[in-house]
Amino acid sequence: MASSVVYARFTPTQVQPRYYIEMGQARNMGRTVIGIVRNLSVIAGVIVIAMIGIKFMFGSVEERAEYQKSFLPIVIGAILVMGATTIVSMLFNITQQ
Repeated sequence: MASSVVYARFTPTQVQPRYYIEMGQARNMGRTVIGIVRNLSVIAGVIVIAMIGIKFMFGSVEERAEYQKSFLPIVIGAILVMGATTIVSMLFNITQQ
């Protein structure tokens, strides 16, 4: 079995992956995803807290005690989710500079 030597000359800009994404496009996509997640978490948190607040206002004494017990973990969870997305957004912005 004979082998042959092939010499090729090319520049790195000529060889690109088929689905090449430029760095600017990746940054914009990252900003968009982080923004969407942050906005959805804020909307979900506000809706859940508002629903529990309304149920608390119109509930009986027993229901109020139950809602009061569940209110603190929900508020803490909403703060953690909103805080986590804000921290990720800040880290993303810091690395872009």
